Amino acid sequence: MQELLIVGAGGFGREAAEAVAAVNDDKPTYELLGFLDDNPDAAGTEVEGIPVLYLPFATHPVQKTPRQSGFLIPNIGKSSTRGYTAGESLFWAINPSMDLHAGAEYF
Repeated sequence: MQELLIVGAGGFGREAAEAVAAVNDDKPTYELLGFLDDNPDAAGTEVEGIPVLYLPFATHPVQKTPRQSGFLIPNIGKSSTRGYTAGESLFWAINPSMDLHAGAEYF
């Protein structure tokens, strides 16, 4: 069984959870661990018995704007060789023609 986190506890996140539940009705495939959401008011709450964890800040550009430096979405996972993993990355837009992407992963 694969462990799963859903980003967003709003309408789309709830629909994704319902889709996972429908797949699990046929054949148990996924274990839904929780939701990641950027709304601090949702932190510590539950959606149909599934916990909501606070993800401090996440953006996705929808317009053509200058690049911005900042932290990227953290990665959390489980591997048969490394066990549980957690990582964080940083994107630095040094100038219009140069950037840096650096990160760390703990296992």
